[in-house]
Amino acid sequence: MTLIASLLGFAGSSFAQSVEAEAEASEGEDGSGGSDRSGDSALGASGQGQGHGHGHESSSAETDGDAAVETDVDAAAAMGVEAAMAAEAAIAETVELPPRVPLLDPELTPEEPEVRPPLAAPGHGAPLHWNENWGHWGLADQINLGIMLGSTIAFQIVGPRRTGDDAWTGTTALDRTFRRGLAVNNIARRQRIRDASDVFLTLAVSWPLLFDGLASALWYHQSPKVARELALLSVETQFITASIQSLANILGSRRRPYVTDCGGLVDERDQECRGRVRFRSFFSGHTSQAFAGAATTCVFHARVPLYGGSGIEALPCVAMMTVAAATGLFRILGDMHWATDVITGAAVGITVGSLVPALRMRTWGDRTRVRIAPHGLGLALLGHY
Repeated sequence: MTLIASLLGFAGSSFAQSVEAEAEASEGEDGSGGSDRSGDSALGASGQGQGHGHGHESSSAETDGDAAVETDVDAAAAMGVEAAMAAEAAIAETVELPPRVPLLDPELTPEEPEVRPPLAAPGHGAPLHWNENWGHWGLADQINLGIMLGSTIAFQIVGPRRTGDDAWTGTTALDRTFRRGLAVNNIARRQRIRDASDVFLTLAVSWPLLFDGLASALWYHQSPKVARELALLSVETQFITASIQSLANILGSRRRPYVTDCGGLVDERDQECRGRVRFRSFFSGHTSQAFAGAATTCVFHARVPLYGGSGIEALPCVAMMTVAAATGLFRILGDMHWATDVITGAAVGITVGSLVPALRMRTWGDRTRVRIAPHGLGLALLGHY
């Protein structure tokens, strides 16, 4: 583009030089004509006057010629520049120039990189997150678990405080109706039903511990921290439920339904008719612990996406509640508990199984904070509840 502009400029300069040469030649001709006219004027006075007049006209023509030459040179130069600019514009229209890169603003700070959750290992789910606001299983939980475990063992050793005729033998219309309509009268079938209730209990109690805590959180999601919290929380919930149920056995000392069949359908020499276990009817331990495990499962899946989140998390909750309900029903079919024993056990199990993990994994309000601070001449225990 610059080369073309130079050529055009050179052409304009050449044109200006040719115009200047023609102007000089014309000036030479005007000078010779003036000399001839001066010679002729020497012949007479009148001729001198005319010659002087012609010389003055020649000088004026010379001045006009110089001005014309300068005007032509300027016009030629302007034409050359305009032509060069026009050629440059034409080339710019046909040649596609690269886009201009904007300069970076030094005042702008670079954006922080996006933090993405860790990727799942092949064959495993995404790692789970334990909310730090939920706290961790610590010293207070260890003390509580020790107390619940010790009290459960102690209550089982002590046994019902009333036996024989002093035991609680009263029933309700609901109890009698359910026993009359549901209790199995065949001893062998009763035992099979009782064994099935043991299987249901094991499944409901072990689900939040083994399947949610260990199989799902630890193995599948590879989240040992979450697995530890879920497993220990599940164990703590079960021992709290067992401790409450064992205490109720001692205080209630209620006679089991099948005792009315001792000496008839059931052999009096059978251990069930002779041991203190026959006075442990209220309330149903199988039912309470099964519902506690089911409720714990529901809370775990409501707080942690063990199965990936969304509606699928409701499946284990519904399944375990069904298993717990079957456990209670089979305790009535096996003639081990009255209906009110099962209903009370279900209520206690759901309450403990929901509150214990939900209070730990709660998402509303501030957690309880306790601290020691100076107060007067001593110390004060301050807390936010």
